[in-house]
Amino acid sequence: MWGRVKSLVMYLGLVTSYGFATLFVWTFLKAYSTSDKAVVFAVNTIGEAHLEYLLFLVLMPVMTLSLFYAVEELLPGQVRKS
Repeated sequence: MWGRVKSLVMYLGLVTSYGFATLFVWTFLKAYSTSDKAVVFAVNTIGEAHLEYLLFLVLMPVMTLSLFYAVEELLPGQVRKS
């Protein structure tokens, strides 16, 4: 059971991290392709900013834990446990 939960957390965190990285790269490329090298975007057009903030507060620890699990898988026995 613990292995499945750990795998799910690792998968969710890695997919979320990839999604955030893709969003940052897309935003950069969008700004870079303009003549002003800038882009303006609204973060609360339909009132979604509060939900996105809560999602970020939940997903940030999941992404951190996912990174820890991924490192633990890549370097078995070398991750210090307290």
